[in-house]
Formats: sequence, structure tokens, C-alpha cells
Amino acid sequence: MSPSTDTLRMALLNRFLKGEARIPQMPEAAVRIRKLLDDPRTSLEQLTRVITGDPPLAAYLMQFSNTLCCAGSAAVVRCVNC
Repeated sequence: MSPSTDTLRMALLNRFLKGEARIPQMPEAAVRIRKLLDDPRTSLEQLTRVITGDPPLAAYLMQFSNTLCCAGSAAVVRCVNC
């Protein structure tokens, strides 16, 4: 995995473990994401498929990714930009 993939994976995992990330509407998405984050072979494409399958979750994560603590050089406007 690339360094940016590892960074995103660890940021998401830390937020889930701290209870800071709220998974709206579809608890099965949370279970699938946790399983994917536990597997070091998980690709961003796999995470993207699960996240985009839950529009409220995708919107929340895109909003989070644009905060000062996570923002890169450009705003995230689609899940595939992460």
C-alpha cells in the first residue's frame, strides 16, 4: 500500500476506535469497513465501494476529509479523490 493509503487507513481506524466516527444509517457498512481496515491487503478501491454504497457515510467522510486536520492541497469532491 502507498503511504497515503496507509495514512487514510490509520486515520479512519483511529476515529472508529475512539468512537469519533459515526456511521449513519447502515450498520452493515460499519462492519464491512472494520473488516476491511483489519485486513492489510485491503485496497482503496474496496473501501471506496463500501463507502459509496452508503451516501450519508460518503458525505460525512468527504466532509471530514476536507477539515484542517486532514486536508491536502486540494478539496475532496468525490470519494475517488481520497
